[in-house]
Amino acid sequence: MTAATRSRHEAGISLVEVLVSMTVLALALVSLAPLMLTVQRRSQANNNVAFRNAVVANRARRLSAISFSTMSPGTTCDSTTAQPFPYHACTTIVRDSTNRNTLTVIVTPDVYPTLKADTITFDRANIVVYNPMNY
Repeated sequence: MTAATRSRHEAGISLVEVLVSMTVLALALVSLAPLMLTVQRRSQANNNVAFRNAVVANRARRLSAISFSTMSPGTTCDSTTAQPFPYHACTTIVRDSTNRNTLTVIVTPDVYPTLKADTITFDRANIVVYNPMNY
């Protein structure tokens, strides 16, 4: 069959077919927009939780590294306004006995109202190592 003998409906894609397929594609993409928005919001919320958990873990590691004798009972608070995670943190040290402290760290996000404060509480003990060679 030559090009001259082909009928008109076999000649290729018509403008109507292109418009219909573009409309179907546009409807499909518009219907996916709310899903993409939800995924973006949840991704941002997960990032904020990860930042908060990292700050809490960092504070706990720092308190674990301080020697027991330099810890004084009380509460200290500070704020960080640096992005990507501005927060307010308070550390409370309670002396339970001469050889034991209870430490509490509370991290409160400043600009994310849906993200709740996170708290970690742990004990530090002053371990006296007995060495029989010292006596």
